[in-house]
Amino acid sequence: MNKQETAKIVGVLMGYYPDTFKGMDDKQTQMFIDIWQKSFADDSYNDVSLAVWDFIQRSTDDFMPRVGKIKAIMNDHRFENVPNEMEAFEILMKARCRYNIYAPDAEDDAFEKLPNAIKRAIGGRRGFISIGLLNTESESFSIEKTHFMKQYRTEIEREKSDATRPMWLNNAIANTVKTIDEGAKVKGITDGSSK
Repeated sequence: MNKQETAKIVGVLMGYYPDTFKGMDDKQTQMFIDIWQKSFADDSYNDVSLAVWDFIQRSTDDFMPRVGKIKAIMNDHRFENVPNEMEAFEILMKARCRYNIYAPDAEDDAFEKLPNAIKRAIGGRRGFISIGLLNTESESFSIEKTHFMKQYRTEIEREKSDATRPMWLNNAIANTVKTIDEGAKVKGITDGSSK
């Protein structure tokens, strides 16, 4: 969303929540627009506008929504049709049952067609192949299913969190984590224990 579009959104908010902006001078209003523009830089005007209007229509608050609230509504819209963990496991098993280990090309094709969150939750191609080798009546299968569902929930929460943040913030966080990880390696700290 560009600065002009952001100013239009802020204009709607100013009209609907005049008390929030009471006493603000032009410099403060411009700073407010800049903050919202930076927060929604990677989002489309339509998505942000829809979320703002959704909030206005449903909220009984007298207070203007914070950026995080609008981002949460946008995530509700984006992730509305994402399968829950049971549905994801069914998708995984249907894909796994259609292909067998003796047709490696088909294995790759079935794995590649899965949603990214399912691929990460199963542990990549190796996990995809190995779950198909388990007896569905075995205790190991139940353990793998439980583990997958937990991992899938974690992956969806990560996707929601990443979708909430603008790209510049995700990159800054990733660089900070990378720097911390590299510093830990230099100091000989791995897996939470020092050598």
